[in-house]
Amino acid sequence: MILKKKKNQFGANYRFVLALQEDGNLVLYYMDPKWVQGTPEDKRIVVWATYKFVEGNKNSQLIMQDDGNLVVYSEFADAIWASDQSTVVSKAIKKNDFITKNTSKTTQSVFDLANSKLKVECQSGAALSKLYLSLTNNILNYAYSCTFSPRITQTCQVKTTPLNSIGATETRSSNFLDRHDITCFDPNSKNSNIIQSIELKRKNKQIYYEYKCCAAENQGGCLERKTPENKYALYEIKDLANKSNVETSKSTGFSRIKLDSNGPTNFYYTWFECALDY
Repeated sequence: MILKKKKNQFGANYRFVLALQEDGNLVLYYMDPKWVQGTPEDKRIVVWATYKFVEGNKNSQLIMQDDGNLVVYSEFADAIWASDQSTVVSKAIKKNDFITKNTSKTTQSVFDLANSKLKVECQSGAALSKLYLSLTNNILNYAYSCTFSPRITQTCQVKTTPLNSIGATETRSSNFLDRHDITCFDPNSKNSNIIQSIELKRKNKQIYYEYKCCAAENQGGCLERKTPENKYALYEIKDLANKSNVETSKSTGFSRIKLDSNGPTNFYYTWFECALDY
């Protein structure tokens, strides 16, 4: 059996209809007889729904597979929902790589990075899972990865780190970046949030990070990890570039990222990575 978007399946008495919506949400409605007869008033009542959908998806299909599993697939061939949820986990977890598109040469200051509007942003339904600041031909960019998972919900919140100065050299120093804790992690929540986007911004002579946290359902726990210590003085932004590749393990996403220090010349990243495939 294959049910495509806008091709509804009616029950024998036309009182119930199973509808596959354009975004992939599968909904069972109870239909008022007057609505079925063509009256303009919508009398549909939601009886049940998967409440699983993908933003930008327009060609979903509901398929009854040979193994007896009922699965909603997106136009990208990813499982959005399945009667056997292990199918969603095995087929929908995927990781895509991206790079920001800055073309302006930098004087290698923190303000340059804040002014360049290099927003690291994953699509709806994805978590940030890799972050690497690169400097090539005097141009700064972020290489990053996004891990897509049906566990990631549309419930999101934009947060900011506190405004902070960037040191005595004002526009150049980057060692004050370790004062900013980009965290969505909530130790009191069963389903810890994941990071979906990050952007360094400035206000007058102060900087801050703006980032988005999104809830992930049925999360399988989080681990704390860190990069090896880099023994160098962190003054200009070039000192931070091309050194630390912050990347989560398979099928996980960031819940927290922070630049830390162990003395004036030892810098490293710590992060929490949370499972998305449980």
